[in-house]
Amino acid sequence: MPHPETGHLAFGSRGSDLSRQAVRKIKDDMIPEGLILADGRIATTAHRLLQELGFAPTDDLRGLPFTSFWDHRERAAAAEALRRARAGEETRVRLDLGYIRGRGNKCTLVLSSAGPGGMVLMTLI
Repeated sequence: MPHPETGHLAFGSRGSDLSRQAVRKIKDDMIPEGLILADGRIATTAHRLLQELGFAPTDDLRGLPFTSFWDHRERAAAAEALRRARAGEETRVRLDLGYIRGRGNKCTLVLSSAGPGGMVLMTLI
């Protein structure tokens, strides 16, 4: 169910939505970013991030594993970057989006801690 303040930016997990503080981190759709839950699932994404990754703005990726969006050869690097970000280290990971867009196209994501609770902020650069 959409969050009353932000529409598509809410993520229901067993009936509870992301905190208002977490949602505010990505409320500005002009910044290509999103949040990853402590368990590695996508919590929420800005429309701009969806578009930059080759998805439609109306696509709902919430609840899907972060590492599942890329080719299996890239998943170990993404999982390690996510682990390091949870530990407080800002990390960068290059991921091949070729299988999404149908052509070889790499992007770089910056992953950083989103505060207590193990959430991670991802920003496309």
